[in-house]
Amino acid sequence: MFSKTKPDQSIVVLTTLMDSKGNPVISAVRFNGSARYNNVQISSNVLTSTYGKSGISNFIRKAADENRVLYFDKQKSQRLKQSPGVQFPDELSTADFSSNIARLQEFVKRAGTNTSISKRDGNDTVYSSGESSFTDYYLEYVKRKRGTAPVEKDVGRKDSAPEQAKKADGTVQYSYGGSSARTANIDRLSKALDNQSRGMDSEQNRRQTGWFQGKDGKWRFEIDDSKAEYIPDGGDKLEDILKHEELYEAYPELRNIRVRVDNGMEMLGVFDPNRNEIVYRSSDPYDEGLNFDLYQGDDRDAIKATLRKRQYTKTLKTLLHEAQHAVQCAEGFAEGGTPNFGYVILFNQYFDEAIKQPGYQRLKTPRGRLNFIDRYIRAQNGGKSINSLKERTYSAFYGEQEARSVMERQDLTANERRENRPFAGDSDSVIADYREQLSQYEKNLLETRLGADIVSEIIKITN
Repeated sequence: MFSKTKPDQSIVVLTTLMDSKGNPVISAVRFNGSARYNNVQISSNVLTSTYGKSGISNFIRKAADENRVLYFDKQKSQRLKQSPGVQFPDELSTADFSSNIARLQEFVKRAGTNTSISKRDGNDTVYSSGESSFTDYYLEYVKRKRGTAPVEKDVGRKDSAPEQAKKADGTVQYSYGGSSARTANIDRLSKALDNQSRGMDSEQNRRQTGWFQGKDGKWRFEIDDSKAEYIPDGGDKLEDILKHEELYEAYPELRNIRVRVDNGMEMLGVFDPNRNEIVYRSSDPYDEGLNFDLYQGDDRDAIKATLRKRQYTKTLKTLLHEAQHAVQCAEGFAEGGTPNFGYVILFNQYFDEAIKQPGYQRLKTPRGRLNFIDRYIRAQNGGKSINSLKERTYSAFYGEQEARSVMERQDLTANERRENRPFAGDSDSVIADYREQLSQYEKNLLETRLGADIVSEIIKITN
């Protein structure tokens, strides 16, 4: 998403669609327009043009050089990279566009509109410039939950599948089981332990025994997912919608995990261990919103077939991701989490340093102190936004890394699994005790003199 070369009330959006010549389609959208709906004139954003853009790589490069990029979706960009001649500058993957958004927002306000520009990244709302901190979002949510305003969104859901799996360098990933699996070869595990005690290289040990040790110290083996299938419109148990005998032979209890579709959720999927339930999205709102009347005959049918295939693959990967979280619970492997739990880790990490600062000690209100801590966290991390920092921490949770890796593995043959090193964690992997960190977070919040009832609500929506 880009602002235009000359500031006005418009933005340019690069889509994942292609025209008949293979050029990516871009759209121009103008703010503060109007239209008639049910014979009533209403304010609206206006789609002013849509067309295939040639030379798109130079177009993107120019926008990046002129600091006009407002939003960059890493996952959807991967689709476009597969098209000939489409390249993205490397710096877009890590850039913070909040100042660009703020400039455009200020221009729109001066033009006479009260439009609030925000974007979404992963599972949580990214703050526009007018919002001072992540803490403010929590406190506002508590106010809404208490009835002073409608609750729009649940901000804390555990073990969520992101839009696309992430690969570690040099690895191809797949599913993992542990010593509690009914199909675990304990004799080979004993051999692996013996090999380790004698100093055998870990990769040589894995190739010989099929077992390897994860970042959390627990031993794992591979489960073949190549035959796994998604069954659309199945029943209300995991075995009704996910055909995967190898997994169920290892963990029979997974057959009875309850499943439920929620196409209104922002995440692709959630595993709730307390309810023994997976909630997942079976359709993509973006795809559902496409106007197929714009396409003719065979093109329309081809696009629909492509979208169905893509959604099938995405849902299958999501279910495998969430099933891996269930295996983690059964084995006591490192846990997953949410971006909000990533914030908890950051808050706890910097809390003791922040409260020693003179600026903190001069503050009198809990909200002021909490906002100071957020600003301190940002200052210690090069000014990056709280949202990007918590997303980065969330992405580094070993339980999430492992579950994400599962989403990429089902295409491997048995030989490929033997030849490719499994993901076992890296130097960036974070292993955190969920309950311990949450308990420390509660204590730290109370130390800011935030009311115990409000702290209790924040803990509930974080858990």
